[in-house]
Amino acid sequence: MLLTALFAFTAFNLASLALAEDPAYTTPYKHYSQVFDNIAETLNDGQWGYGLKDLPKTAYTKKQWDWGKLPRVCFETAQVHNLYCDPHEVEVYEITYEDCDNPKIFCRCVYAEASIDEVAERVGQIPVKARQYVGVFSIYSSNKDAAAWASGPEVAIFGRVEHMSIYIHEIAHHLDLYAVGGKDWFADYFPYSGLSAWRNKVAKDSCVPDEYSKKSYAEDYANALVMAAYHGMIGDIFNLQTGQRPQGCMLEQLNTAIHHTIVERQLLTYDPSARCDIHWKEFAVVCQGYLARETGRCEGLPDYDAKVAEQDPEWFQTRASFIDARKQDQFSASSSRRISSSMSKEQLESEKSMVDSANKKAGYPAQRSRGAHGRFFTA
Repeated sequence: MLLTALFAFTAFNLASLALAEDPAYTTPYKHYSQVFDNIAETLNDGQWGYGLKDLPKTAYTKKQWDWGKLPRVCFETAQVHNLYCDPHEVEVYEITYEDCDNPKIFCRCVYAEASIDEVAERVGQIPVKARQYVGVFSIYSSNKDAAAWASGPEVAIFGRVEHMSIYIHEIAHHLDLYAVGGKDWFADYFPYSGLSAWRNKVAKDSCVPDEYSKKSYAEDYANALVMAAYHGMIGDIFNLQTGQRPQGCMLEQLNTAIHHTIVERQLLTYDPSARCDIHWKEFAVVCQGYLARETGRCEGLPDYDAKVAEQDPEWFQTRASFIDARKQDQFSASSSRRISSSMSKEQLESEKSMVDSANKKAGYPAQRSRGAHGRFFTA
């Protein structure tokens, strides 16, 4: 299948949608040139036959859930958000990779073009230190081009997404929010790409990775991380024979991406001895639907109730949480130091004010606004 709109369905989170409405978060670099005509294909295949598609695979085991129950996040995505699939026709797997004892949840619509093993294999090619920041992978069919998006704890795949570049692009959004951005003074998870620090880096350059990078600062940062992944695991990104050499027009962006994910933390490098060091809390489980209820498959399980989910003050925190409080404290402290070391409290207050204003203009209620800031981890 031709991937003519490779990243067209990328949705970082509610915050990025809100920020798009705020003048402070528009992209004044739309006139910039671009390094790649097709970044996904170029970096996936490599210019000499070796690219991101050739990353080492990680062995895994899978366990399918009995029909009748679904993680609430999968029920919500399948039916409530966009009617992607009848929840009765979603199958659930726990995929446990050999480099992490904390299984990933994979939810797949039975009509999806991609098989569970096809997606699990590609996810396993992503280094565990980056892969661990996603809790759920959902797989659906596509009536157009293959695509993907990232939101909250989840990456959703539509159709047969064959380019590893796209998988890395979506996980890059999670790294932006949870690994690089981290917690700010207000105990909210905050994307690095939403900070003035990244906007200032972009302003010093004269090009971006590709045309899609002009959509938002979040998409630009995610594509810069795809380039960093190539640099960290395949070959020197500065030696790629492209129309423009990245060192000549986007050195600030690329150096920042490399520093965040290769130098400061080895998130996008291959280390066969690496193991996961953060874990996700178990997701809330609901009855798979009225047919499951009528056939006695939902004993002790609640039905999905959108109103209950929206009003639950812990909803955005319990969808995906660390179960090891000690590790959470260490992670939060290191993330806070990374942000606060470069920004004063007054600057952070100004950043938060802009985000709150954007959410208000977009019409998001207070609780959803908190969720948009990434309150998916325990405080």
